[in-house]
Amino acid sequence: MTVAVAPPRLVATCHHGLEAFLRLEPEWRALVDRARTTNPFLSWEWVSEWGRSFWGGRLVTVVVEASSGPVAIAPFHEYQGLPAPGLRAPSLELMGPRRRRYRQMFELAEALVDPEHAVPALAMVVDRLCAEERWSWIEVGAWGAGSGWWQEAIGAADGRVTAALEGQRDVLVMDLGGTWEELHSQLRRNVKESIRRAYNAPARDHLRLAYSEHRGVAGLDPVLDDLFALHSARARAARGIPHPDYFSDPAVRAFVRRVAHRLAAAGRLSLGVVELDGRRVAVRFQMEMGGVLYLYHSGFDPDLWRYSVATLATVEAIKAAIGRGLHGVNFSLGVDQAKARWNVRSVPFERVQIVRGTAAARRVSALYSGVRHARQAGSDVARMAHLGH
Repeated sequence: MTVAVAPPRLVATCHHGLEAFLRLEPEWRALVDRARTTNPFLSWEWVSEWGRSFWGGRLVTVVVEASSGPVAIAPFHEYQGLPAPGLRAPSLELMGPRRRRYRQMFELAEALVDPEHAVPALAMVVDRLCAEERWSWIEVGAWGAGSGWWQEAIGAADGRVTAALEGQRDVLVMDLGGTWEELHSQLRRNVKESIRRAYNAPARDHLRLAYSEHRGVAGLDPVLDDLFALHSARARAARGIPHPDYFSDPAVRAFVRRVAHRLAAAGRLSLGVVELDGRRVAVRFQMEMGGVLYLYHSGFDPDLWRYSVATLATVEAIKAAIGRGLHGVNFSLGVDQAKARWNVRSVPFERVQIVRGTAAARRVSALYSGVRHARQAGSDVARMAHLGH
């Protein structure tokens, strides 16, 4: 005879302000272990430093608990839509702000959730926000197994809210196993040729490029200085896929410096460095979480473009990850040729807009989405024009 097991009783509470969130550190760390996440942006070091840097008092955190402890923690940043007539409406953004200058910093912004209780827990997040907070819409994200959880959770909201998929982007992940030689043998011919060039071209011109990884807090700041400078130089280069200078804002550089120190102290950070005659010519910010290496922002000297120093840094980072027993490499949010050529699989990252069921909320949300999509379309046109030029 099959005995039905009742689902656990869940209770949701709201916590207002940054200090209230920071007091949740023990619960957050325990839930990270329970969730078995490989998302480095959900480490306490990253999230708490992001909060200290950008949240202030404009924060609403929903905690969902079972008898065994927290099963979901979702911090929402309050904002007022766009500074335009009719578009200033109170709204909430999960792990925000992600607009303008901060857009590409917190790449995989999602709630911290125990997968075993994900849908009912997220349904309770929405229910609690509906009961307590004044907002027109909320914006959430979910990556990997979590894609679709929010839309399932909305089904329990009894028409009080509606959900629409705001957008989807892919994250490319490469599974590791065995040795570098085994992985290399499975790569496509064009990738193998790129790897050969990355090693043979410098040697042919008598350039001695050396790769290393900086770990730990000691000596970290000079490497970060070179990362910022090389990232800026790459952004200014008039070749290849255009990349903005994500570190141009002093507030962003200050945040990256602080969070790097905290991640390094926790053993979650490595800076992949390529040197030429003792001078750093490429640096990549790399994070580790749940046995996976995340390849974050980087920079390199454009004068060495023909020597494929970025490819060299990637290959050596993969070799080092295999040597440390990691089981995957995450090539970060977004797809381009440099990432897609590896043996990778696509993992979706979804952004969902959840709108209150009132006519006023639906109207202002539609206006807001229209303006934002028009702006994004304009950015895409400008990008394609740059590539064509």
